[in-house]
Amino acid sequence: MFYCYRLFDRHIFSSHELKLLHRVNHDLEPNHRDVLLEWSSDPVMPEGPLCAGNERWGIFMLRAVEGLWAVLPRTGFAVWVPKNGTRLTVHPDISQLANHDQSAQPCRDVANSLVTGLLSRLPSMWGEVPLHAALLKAPEGYVLLAGVSGVGKSTLGQFLARRHNWALLDDDACMASINDGELKITPMGGWLV
Repeated sequence: MFYCYRLFDRHIFSSHELKLLHRVNHDLEPNHRDVLLEWSSDPVMPEGPLCAGNERWGIFMLRAVEGLWAVLPRTGFAVWVPKNGTRLTVHPDISQLANHDQSAQPCRDVANSLVTGLLSRLPSMWGEVPLHAALLKAPEGYVLLAGVSGVGKSTLGQFLARRHNWALLDDDACMASINDGELKITPMGGWLV
């Protein structure tokens, strides 16, 4: 059984729950644009030069010939991400097994780290621009609150939504794209703007 969620302007299918994403119910099969998140019990030892990441992100990216490894050091897992960013495989990370009490079973922390640390950055592999920003809909238009983690995007977004009756479309991640010369912002939860 696969759970299906909205992820920007696509669907993501996963055999494990991703509680931070908006779940949708439909009978569609994944298409070439959708993301399939597979969970493997086969441990791996990711290798490659560091190309992105730091302690604050809670994720490190290692470049490989056909894609990249996303290492989630707080969880004991690593994710294989092919160049097209549509078929991801989560594996236990051999180099982290001694630091984590696990039996190759992902927990909620792994799923949450995937959503916030990796899935929010996938648009860059699709030729789009990921934004670390909250998005609100005001009567006059849209408001984008960008900033680093912990700066108060979510808090300010919720305050503005309550105070002015604006709609908070997403409080963490959005995707920017250009369609027919027009800027389009899509919240991570998938409501198209």
